Amino acid sequence: MTNDRINALIAKYFDGTLTEAERVELNQSYDLQSDQDIEWMADSLGEAGQVKQRMLSNIGQEIFSKKVHRIDHSHYRFIYAAAVLLLVAMAWLFFKPFSKPVIAAKQAQMTKIKPGGNKAILRLGTGGQIVLDHVAPGKIVEMDGVRVLKTKEGQVVFTVVAGAGVAAQLSSISTPKGGQYEVVLPDGTKVWLNSASSIQFPTAFTGTERKVSLEGEAYFEVAKNKAMPFKVKTSLQEIEVLGTHFNIMAYDNENSIKTTLVEGSVKVSSKGGRALLKPGQQAELNKINNHLSIQEVSTRDAIAWKSGIFMFAHEDIRSILNKISRWYDVEVIYKNTASANRYSGSISRFEDVTEVLKTMEMTGTVHFEIKGRRIYVMD
Repeated sequence: MTNDRINALIAKYFDGTLTEAERVELNQSYDLQSDQDIEWMADSLGEAGQVKQRMLSNIGQEIFSKKVHRIDHSHYRFIYAAAVLLLVAMAWLFFKPFSKPVIAAKQAQMTKIKPGGNKAILRLGTGGQIVLDHVAPGKIVEMDGVRVLKTKEGQVVFTVVAGAGVAAQLSSISTPKGGQYEVVLPDGTKVWLNSASSIQFPTAFTGTERKVSLEGEAYFEVAKNKAMPFKVKTSLQEIEVLGTHFNIMAYDNENSIKTTLVEGSVKVSSKGGRALLKPGQQAELNKINNHLSIQEVSTRDAIAWKSGIFMFAHEDIRSILNKISRWYDVEVIYKNTASANRYSGSISRFEDVTEVLKTMEMTGTVHFEIKGRRIYVMD
């Protein structure tokens, strides 16, 4: 099959017009050409950057889908074939643009490191603490008119006992590296904590506002209460809402704090200014100069972690490896200056870490070596 024909079939794959017969044809072309040089013609599909973004986005989504949903065997095989074809083509187009390529990513022998899971520690206002992943479903504790319950789904739910006198105390839930957890606060607000994160909150909300403090990353679905605005405080900013869905990424080792609005509206306040966000917007606070900027973003990308997906949209390698380090509880060591290339794509967070690294190695721009729980990065 000619390269022009391959490109035509891949274009139809993007458009969603690929017939079953053409799927088989594309699959067979992979069998015939997997060990040969593949030439990729971008002209008919748009500019190089656009093609790259579309390829990796589609590949990631389909590969993830086949890992979590049951699909027929022929489609399963096609996804692998198309993914390999497109990744090899992409690697040539964007990193070897002026010579006929032979892509053979050199991959180190990698130690398997398993992904994280539901792990968290509850610290009570009275001074005690509970390792939540060691607790069986059922009532955990009742104190000062507040009942703390772990459900069979793994949530931790705080509820005020009817008729009981409530003396609100500050409690916190924190996840380690390699941990995540879902919490239902006393007002019914749902919070999903990402790895290496913590939230501090009162065991009962009283007064004129509901205020919590966050370190790390969390996704909020805030229960509506017009009489008591909900506020989230981070190290450098405060977010105020009445009832909405949004994500905050505020890790200490990141250069910025990102607040992404999915539904409703939020007001972001910081030394760098104030902003009222609309759905689909993200406020980014630069920690170095306190500049607050607003941009339109894909909310799907920002909250993909909540659904068990790593989603990278034109990210630099240090940002990507920060996420990997937190989720897999590994140390990352750079043997050379980190690659200036940016990467886009997605893969399940429940893959072995080697699968994530191998996908990046296929670009031919970076290589990894794992020793124990350390990942060494080499250009």
